[in-house]
Amino acid sequence: QRVHRKLHDQAATLSNQELYDLGQLSFNEQFPAIGQDGGILNTRQPTSAPQLFGDLGRSGYMQQRIHRRLHGQAASLSDQELFELGQLTFNDQFPALGQDANMSQAQQPSEFGDLTRDGYMQQRIHRRLHLQAAKLSDHELAELGRKSFNEQFRALGQDGSDGQAPTTAGLRPPGEEDLFGGLGREGYIEQRIHRKLQAQAATLSREKLFELGKLSFNEQFPALGQLGPQEQMQQQEQQKAKELFGEGGRSGYMHQRVHRKLHDQAASMSNQELYDLGQLKFNDQFSMFEQGVQRPPRLARQGSAGTSLFNGMSRQQFLEQRVHRKIHAQAMMLSDVELSELGKLSFNEQFPAIETAMNPRGSSRQNGSFNFKGR
Repeated sequence: QRVHRKLHDQAATLSNQELYDLGQLSFNEQFPAIGQDGGILNTRQPTSAPQLFGDLGRSGYMQQRIHRRLHGQAASLSDQELFELGQLTFNDQFPALGQDANMSQAQQPSEFGDLTRDGYMQQRIHRRLHLQAAKLSDHELAELGRKSFNEQFRALGQDGSDGQAPTTAGLRPPGEEDLFGGLGREGYIEQRIHRKLQAQAATLSREKLFELGKLSFNEQFPALGQLGPQEQMQQQEQQKAKELFGEGGRSGYMHQRVHRKLHDQAASMSNQELYDLGQLKFNDQFSMFEQGVQRPPRLARQGSAGTSLFNGMSRQQFLEQRVHRKIHAQAMMLSDVELSELGKLSFNEQFPAIETAMNPRGSSRQNGSFNFKGR
């Protein structure tokens, strides 16, 4: 869209910044701007360091955007070259500076073990130090995480003994107190930004940080491209429903596994209750509602104790094989121990036994089980 088609082959070799600059020119200007070696010849004035690196500055930009093993080489680059290097992924930075990324990675394990940098910070760094720790290199962050929380405050030159958030009031840029209402940048982040977003918010410009702090905590997550707590819960519920009901979802499961005359009543059930209801035969589903039972028995999960009670069978298999089908609905309401005792009786003996069990006056229930008397 922005580069003349006749120049696509040459433009493909440009860096991201060079390609962007080329696209700002008219088609006629692009031809003389492209050099024989594929570079762009003075299409615009170089950008100053403050504009390139924002509030991070050159040093902060290098700490966050350049792989720590390349810091020595990157220090000798110009501001523009350093900025462009930081736009690449860590793996792409190695060949850009003439190194082999695979060898470097193979020779050295991750500083954070199996954790990501963010996960390591959440688990190992005191939350009041996240803002300062975000500016450290991977190695420095890993070393900090090996210290106790009290030692971490001292390592960063802070006093955490009074429980107050560390401050750097003397280092605030001019005008920062006015923008953040006297709190300063770090105090503003501490009070106005959700704690899970504070490390990410620390990299924002002053203006963007100020605007972020105006939002509610729930609104801050999508503003930074993340799922909020409510969205995460909804996503988890949807995932659980998919695992329970398969690709057809809750609605498809109900239409296939629950009698249509019971759909209105089943619609108010939780996902787990609906799933359990669908495991019953249609006749048993009606029987369950006719007996005034509002929730079906839990069939989905059986522990090792239940399996041993049922001679190696699952609860459902034991019910199908050892209990008369006409009393399945009532038997579903029994505990594992009670069901096991019922299954030891003959079919003829099970009918009076289940009546006794389901009748509070006639039962002799002790310690969570019925005392069935059989052969």
